[in-house]
Amino acid sequence: MNDSIESVELLDDAKQTVAHLLAEAPSKYAGLSYADIRISMTSQRSALAECGKEKELRHDVALNAGIRVISGNANSRLGVKAQGFFGQNFGIVDLDDVASLLSEGLATAHVRASSSARQKEIFRESLPGLADSIVSSELAPVEIHQEIVPAAFDIDPDSISDGELMDLTREVSKEMMRRSPKVKFNVAEVTLQRTRDLFQSTEGANIDEGYALTQGLVYVVAGENGEASWDVIGDRRGYEVLHGVNPYGEDFRTFALRITDETVLLSSAPPLRIDPSKLYPVVTDPQYNALLVHEICGHPTEADRILKMETAYAGRSWFFGSFADNQIGHQVASPLISVAADPTIGGYGGYKYDAEGTLARRTLLIDEGKLVDFQNSRETANRLSSAFDGTAGGAPNGCMRAVNASYVPLVRMNNVVFLGGSYDPEKMISEIEDGFYVKGNKIPSISESRENFRITAKLVYKIENGKIGQLYRSGGITADSKDFLTSIDAVGNDFKNYPIPNCGKGAPMQAMKVGNGGPHLRGLARMTGVSSL
Repeated sequence: MNDSIESVELLDDAKQTVAHLLAEAPSKYAGLSYADIRISMTSQRSALAECGKEKELRHDVALNAGIRVISGNANSRLGVKAQGFFGQNFGIVDLDDVASLLSEGLATAHVRASSSARQKEIFRESLPGLADSIVSSELAPVEIHQEIVPAAFDIDPDSISDGELMDLTREVSKEMMRRSPKVKFNVAEVTLQRTRDLFQSTEGANIDEGYALTQGLVYVVAGENGEASWDVIGDRRGYEVLHGVNPYGEDFRTFALRITDETVLLSSAPPLRIDPSKLYPVVTDPQYNALLVHEICGHPTEADRILKMETAYAGRSWFFGSFADNQIGHQVASPLISVAADPTIGGYGGYKYDAEGTLARRTLLIDEGKLVDFQNSRETANRLSSAFDGTAGGAPNGCMRAVNASYVPLVRMNNVVFLGGSYDPEKMISEIEDGFYVKGNKIPSISESRENFRITAKLVYKIENGKIGQLYRSGGITADSKDFLTSIDAVGNDFKNYPIPNCGKGAPMQAMKVGNGGPHLRGLARMTGVSSL
């Protein structure tokens, strides 16, 4: 057991303190109709090696709290409510004074909510033409839960010593360097994490959810042209992830050497030079489709984008122009394509309760090509339900997340995936006379509303007469999002869900771990490369 890591069990004493503060809040703060308090604690260790040499061993402990209050003004004529937030990073020593710190935070969140409610009322009265756009903060109802959810793992991350971590990264990095004289630089890093999230509300929710997280990262530079690749294996599980319990089915060493071999191979491959005006049949592998579904289906179905709350930071959605002009119930993809947000399948987007205490569930976003729902929060669910009479976005589906409790939760992807089909991927390729096989993902370039995309791949192979041929680097595909999705004529039977370690959203930025994936797909797209013919 690694005794140097602070135990997440230190939060046990905070539960009663939080319960007491919330019990007295409605009578203590005028106009308060709702409040919740989140506390998270994470202990993390990481070991990093460069080019076969030990570089860094880190221990980090983070303790955070976040408080949300919904309040109006007691003497208000309009009855408008608003939200106020308070977030704080603490030290372990602050646990001795957690009651006063949280009490101050609750008072601050109430002042912010009340002030915002007053400003809303001023706008509604002074700008009657825009009054309908100034909405009261109301939460859709959810079932209230009290539950302890323990972390799931086969091998406790805390049972792995610092020495074992450092030895693993050093030895893997050494083997990567020895793999080929073309390898110029590499990094091998392993991160082990234990997190515990507490959530309580004035509605009576009391959730204590823990999880482990294990991640292995590799980065390789090879060849005279400086070809670079990186990738991760990871899951919200224990050390077994590095022994092969991951989407690749590879241990960390095998994974690292495969990425190294691919990078060396690519360093000698010619760049793809292609006429970008020609449509080709393309087969995209599950890892490429992980980034594809993330960008053109995941972000555009987040309800805060739908409601234009994200417009200034990250854009809008090709699924939704307005309440009168949107794609709900319309065909946006081939009938073979279905997309779900599913935190119940594990992975980086796996959890049981979101940051609002909503029980997570599988939500079908696209059903046989038709857009049917969005990822939402309790507030956005309430607004969408009112607008669509409950036909879309009506029930909260547990998609509010934050990188830690000190941040305001946002509508975030969990595991957004293309659902699997029945087609044999090898058959997909064998039926193409002149096309391309696209594997892995590198760099996305997405339009503001995600209505078209250009995503480069790690590996691009020419398909000729049903056979995989020449390997190219620096290639990818580009298409109108709807055109590509509707062109899909084959969906593979080899579904996989991959870890995406750094999905950015919000201001201030929150880099969230999410899951994305799917099976092989076959459709029509234009190829991109280093230059045009």
